[in-house]
Amino acid sequence: MNQEYSKEQADELQSLRQLILQCPAVDPNSEAMLFALKTLDEVKEEQMKGLLLNGKKGQYTSHGEDDAQNLTQSDPLKRPKEYCTGNRCGIGGGNKVMGAIRFIVMELPLVALFTLCVIACMTSYIYDEYLDPQFDLFVYDEVNRTRDLTFYNRECSPNEITTLNPEDLYIQKHYTTNDNVEHMLTHGMSIYRDILKQETAAELRDWVLERNKSMKRKDEIDVLSNTNRWSFYIGANDHPSVTKAIHEVVTHQVFRPALEKIVGANPAIIEMTAITSAYGAEDQDWHHDIIAEGSPAKYAQSFIPSYSLFMALQDTTAAMGATEVCPGTYMCSIAWACDEYGFQVSGSGQWKQGDAIFMNQQSFHRGAAHVDPDGPHRALFIITFAPRPMDIRYETRLIGQGGSYSLRWDMWGHTLDDFEHAKEKMRQPWTSLKALGLYKPVDSQWGWDWITQQSMRLANDDTGYGDEEKLQEFVRNRGIGLPKFLSVSFAEGMSWRDYLRKTVTRCKIVLIKANVMLNAILLCIALLRSIIGTLVARRKGLQSSSVRNTLRVLRRIMLYYTVLVLAAIGILRIICNSYWAMGIKNRTLYSSPFPIPSGNGDPRPVAVVTKYDVLLNDRLDFKNLGSLSDALDYQGGNIKFRATVRAASKFARHLKTEDVMRLVLSVLNGMRREVCRLLYQNESTDWVVLSDSDATAFTMQAILLESVPILKALHKETRFLLASYKYGRQYKGAMAKLHSPLHIHAIMKLLMNRIGIKPFYLGSPPTGLVHVKYLNTEETFIVPTKRSTLQIPLTSSVKLPTSRSRKEHVKRTYSMPWNVTIHKNGMLVLGDIVEAQYNGIYNEYYKGKIVKIKEGSIVDVEYTDGELDLSLEPHHLRKFVPYTVGEEVQVKASTNEQYLDAEIIKIISSSSDSNDDQLIVRLVENQKKLMVSTGSVRRIKKFFVGDVVEFVPDGEDEYMFRATVVKENVDGTVNIKFEDGETMRYVEMISISLSRVGFL
Repeated sequence: MNQEYSKEQADELQSLRQLILQCPAVDPNSEAMLFALKTLDEVKEEQMKGLLLNGKKGQYTSHGEDDAQNLTQSDPLKRPKEYCTGNRCGIGGGNKVMGAIRFIVMELPLVALFTLCVIACMTSYIYDEYLDPQFDLFVYDEVNRTRDLTFYNRECSPNEITTLNPEDLYIQKHYTTNDNVEHMLTHGMSIYRDILKQETAAELRDWVLERNKSMKRKDEIDVLSNTNRWSFYIGANDHPSVTKAIHEVVTHQVFRPALEKIVGANPAIIEMTAITSAYGAEDQDWHHDIIAEGSPAKYAQSFIPSYSLFMALQDTTAAMGATEVCPGTYMCSIAWACDEYGFQVSGSGQWKQGDAIFMNQQSFHRGAAHVDPDGPHRALFIITFAPRPMDIRYETRLIGQGGSYSLRWDMWGHTLDDFEHAKEKMRQPWTSLKALGLYKPVDSQWGWDWITQQSMRLANDDTGYGDEEKLQEFVRNRGIGLPKFLSVSFAEGMSWRDYLRKTVTRCKIVLIKANVMLNAILLCIALLRSIIGTLVARRKGLQSSSVRNTLRVLRRIMLYYTVLVLAAIGILRIICNSYWAMGIKNRTLYSSPFPIPSGNGDPRPVAVVTKYDVLLNDRLDFKNLGSLSDALDYQGGNIKFRATVRAASKFARHLKTEDVMRLVLSVLNGMRREVCRLLYQNESTDWVVLSDSDATAFTMQAILLESVPILKALHKETRFLLASYKYGRQYKGAMAKLHSPLHIHAIMKLLMNRIGIKPFYLGSPPTGLVHVKYLNTEETFIVPTKRSTLQIPLTSSVKLPTSRSRKEHVKRTYSMPWNVTIHKNGMLVLGDIVEAQYNGIYNEYYKGKIVKIKEGSIVDVEYTDGELDLSLEPHHLRKFVPYTVGEEVQVKASTNEQYLDAEIIKIISSSSDSNDDQLIVRLVENQKKLMVSTGSVRRIKKFFVGDVVEFVPDGEDEYMFRATVVKENVDGTVNIKFEDGETMRYVEMISISLSRVGFL
């Protein structure tokens, strides 16, 4: 009997061993599996020892076979411990075996699957309630662009490129931190020497080149002109040379203070990569890394400014493809002059190893071609910085649009301090948790987390997210890495939002079904086992504990489920009560700080902004913008106005009241001769012309404040406070919106009046202060300190080149006041009668009226025949000059006829307000006389030998080819020569237009 019993136990143990090894829910190498197998071996060893005790096989330790049998049959409860396991006699270790098997085979799979199901349900709820609605809040559309404009649509010409000499971009040793900031605001870029030590740069370069060799295609980052260029993501702790290089950057004694003053304290890192180019790499197109329609240049309160540091890892010559730059273009939407006036930072020498160019990402630049067959690979190490996000309740800005943001996903969410101490602060899993925006240490600050920035880019179909082919490829490559049964298939017209929504929903449905099915199956098995165990026990006359054991297992599983559900509810409760979730529900998350325009209308004329105007607004008066809050002071007419004010302030305090007024009027008269105006951006984002009284008051205040530096600084801080109360989302209620501004104005009025300065408010002053908005020119503005009259001649040393060679060094000096007329088209405002270049391309100029001004400088014109010409630039317009007798024009007798050359012989003025005069003309071809309206007349600009023009082929409006007029033909046509040397003869004047390179 004992031999049979021993064989039965051995077979059972072997069967259990096979069953455990075949369990698909447990890893064969896991600790649970090893523990179960070890327990089986121990039980088997115990069994063999018990059977062989005292050298007698089958004899028990303290009882004979009969005693054991009698004890078993009489009272199972009084059996020795080593005999009984549950409802059968055997070895005591069987409880451990069955417990381990039960946990591995039944409980663990159930709990694991239920956990996944709970996570899927939580994710689905969060996605449906918060993440998907958040995409809608992140969408930046034309309504936002109309309301949030803080600048204007600026097109940069050659005259606005601040220098043509690379040496002017270098930060000099004697510069202070403020000098470095001004240098960046002037050029949009600065070159810092020895950012990296040469040995560090060399070590990092070797590692980058080695990574390039071993890099797989899926690890590459696409860059412009990708042939013979490579780029990849870099982690802060990927290699000792990376960590060392980062430490040298953030501890640089000159760069770090300038960085934090330009960007803000402890800025976020939003890009870290390396770009390598080899021989054969071609010129990239001129580009800015952030597109104009999604940049802080035009929407400073809607998008964060960002700045890239390009570090040369070797001495780089022009032939090796040193970066080409276009200084002064960081506030430009278009900079077509860069192709002619841009230059490489290496100049005629080298861009030294370890030197770095710090560049506003809105500046136009490009990677130059590598044309040196014997030159080494050119490697750059790039880090991009941006201001940290504000409190989620008050943040209004998104990540700039159009950028590549080459930062590995787990590096997001971190700041400069984190990278500085990467070995201590950027360890897993904390790095990944912070990157996802889930957790950060108490002593650190948030950067821009991965989920937020990806959502922003996805919502606006930003770079890579608006391409259906890329989504199709992403899905084909298993998407986010889910098993096939959880993945969704690509469908025609599917967007990224569709893909995410369907994926989340599918995961939830599949896991719920799987959870229900598995629970049902195991429940049935448990019940069946209990029934069979009970029947077998009753047949043998034993007391069965199968039902009790099954209920114990079910209670334990239900306890696991309850804990998981309660934990999920707690987590959801925390999320739902967070500022993030409440902001989404209230639709205030990342909402615009600017109110919807009231639509009451501003009586002041709306201007077409030009680069010569002085721009004034309060939408940039925020400290969280960093140096960008001072950007207007370094643009166009503001530069000259500041210089004039600075010069005038040196002696204004020593003048009598009437002499100061003469000084102010002289400055304003000089501005008028320059066709320059003081423009203010009103609540509707239109740039309106200040009245003469307002312009006088503002200029007076600016000159006198310049002479009192402390009061000037206090006045600036006051502007920031008032802008925060006016636009800041953290300030609400009557105290912030009315009473606090009122008290601030009163304090400033008191301080300024004590030294004779009358305060002037650009916007609407608070209630009770309206009476001080306009100044009475008969009052005493200042306390005279010297009785004298103004005897200083108002001369100027303004030097603005009208033409420059590519190698010419740009220098600008400004004094007072203004006496050089540059712009010849006059100052345009809404409603002006103009002559517009048709479609902005053709050499055809028609009479029309400005009917709409968008973004300060994009103009819609309605011609006298009723046709609309949309989105013209200022250089496409000129003030209409009335037709004169004897003038040569082109006319058409009817709608379907072509335009013919004619001469005006009589003008019949219109009696109505339509300004649609009637002209009597004589056709050149047949001397026939016609009467036509001005809607049937156009002017054609004539060109002469040496003029630089652009040729527009018939039917190809999007293509224009630059050429030079080389001959004037007797039939009125010209011969032109293209840049590649090809010549075209007998070109009609209508097919060519003035090249923008020649337009200043």
